[in-house]
Amino acid sequence: MQTGTLSPVTRTGGEEQLLLAEVHALCERNELMLIDCNPDAVRVAAAQQPRRDVVSAIRFLAGKRVDIELWHSEKLAYCRRNTSLPEPVLFPGVTPETNVPVSADTASPPPPALPPADNHRRPTDTDTWPAEQQSAAVSFVNRMIAGAVAKRASDIHIEPAQQGYRIRVRIDGQLHTLNSPPPEISGEIIIRIKIIAGLDIAEKRLPQDGQFEWLENNTRYAIRVATLPTIYGEKVVLRLLSTTQNLALEKSGLTPLQLKTLHDGLNSATGIILLTGPTGSGKTATLYGCLQYLNQNNRNICSVEDPVEIPLRGITQTQINPKIELGFAAILRALLRQDPDVIMVGEIRDKATAEMAVKAAHTGHLVLSTLHTNSAEDTFSRLRQLGIDEYFIKTCIKLIIAQRLVRMLCPCCKTQKQETESVILGSGKTHQFTPWQANGCEHCFSGYYGRTACFAFLTPQQAQSSAAGVLPGSLFDAGVALAESGVTTLSEIYHMQDI
Repeated sequence: MQTGTLSPVTRTGGEEQLLLAEVHALCERNELMLIDCNPDAVRVAAAQQPRRDVVSAIRFLAGKRVDIELWHSEKLAYCRRNTSLPEPVLFPGVTPETNVPVSADTASPPPPALPPADNHRRPTDTDTWPAEQQSAAVSFVNRMIAGAVAKRASDIHIEPAQQGYRIRVRIDGQLHTLNSPPPEISGEIIIRIKIIAGLDIAEKRLPQDGQFEWLENNTRYAIRVATLPTIYGEKVVLRLLSTTQNLALEKSGLTPLQLKTLHDGLNSATGIILLTGPTGSGKTATLYGCLQYLNQNNRNICSVEDPVEIPLRGITQTQINPKIELGFAAILRALLRQDPDVIMVGEIRDKATAEMAVKAAHTGHLVLSTLHTNSAEDTFSRLRQLGIDEYFIKTCIKLIIAQRLVRMLCPCCKTQKQETESVILGSGKTHQFTPWQANGCEHCFSGYYGRTACFAFLTPQQAQSSAAGVLPGSLFDAGVALAESGVTTLSEIYHMQDI
């Protein structure tokens, strides 16, 4: 758990030992060997001079000078095979007495002693990173995340440029530029984020994904980290999600009729409920709200996610792992043998996952999932494209929910226009109303404050009526209702329609 109030330079003995283990793991990944650590430097054995970025990563992680000793490849291979991480190798301030005691009954045998140093080794001193520079990077990351949380940002973009980095945050769906970090610590900022996200800090050529928790003002946040190599360096995007947010469906923006329809669908013993919409439209929060509504002692609820964003007590949550070919379909097959009542699938991405979800619904389970389509009506054609038989589509689908997020007008400065406007609804009818407008004040600065969800529901009965020429309510119709009631502006609804 990372915290915004944690000192960036103070480390406990346990934290130092964890960092030592990270250094050891980094050396192992790059066919190196950690052989000693003293208050001034770490000694690393290598068969040949390691890459500069690897040495820099070790130096940053350890916080001290790195001395490279060149060993014969046979000797290095032998020692790496037969020597584990030696216990006496400790960071400054960490003594054997501070370690967790191990009883004689459970203690492991001591590792083989390290062989004497090779007479032909050539120590190489690398250039050092000042401790102040590392502290500045850690402090900048702490302030950046704390500032993003205070501004209600959903994402942080750290973008490399030809000179330095640009920092932007997404607030209420719009990107805003923040102050750039000093050029001399830009690289260390990326490394700091990769360390706390559990990523390989020496790997800069491939995209990586990670996650960590952050505590700010007694609120826990799950922060997803994604890196991307670019021509100027690594771009990093952090997605912030409060794990203590109110997930109640009553607070999600559903109308009373929509809430009753959703409750009826969730109370079904079998079938599929699908949420559709683009990335960042709030589908995950709605799914978790459904799980929270269903979360009772008499139900066995299981989920397969990528990744698990909000841990929910009382629910079995499993995260996919593509590295070992553990995907949605494979976990779904295993979940069906866990006697589940409700299964939540983070996303239906392929034919195998779609078939397993339909099979689960057809064999007596309630399945909740998401699908990327532009509208609720497009869901049926998408399922057909995935190879799902028409019979299963008609018998298994209980409810389809299309969802978007729109910015809400600031309650402190919104005003209603004088003139009326006309819009054409999904049914083809013309509707007139007096809209509201955004002005901007010291509370919001833009006229908008926060976002709310806009929903359109489609039941199997409505789908049949639609085929007969009776059109159900669309997302645009629901958005017009929000604009008419003063929740948002008509321009936001038109923007939502273009997404």
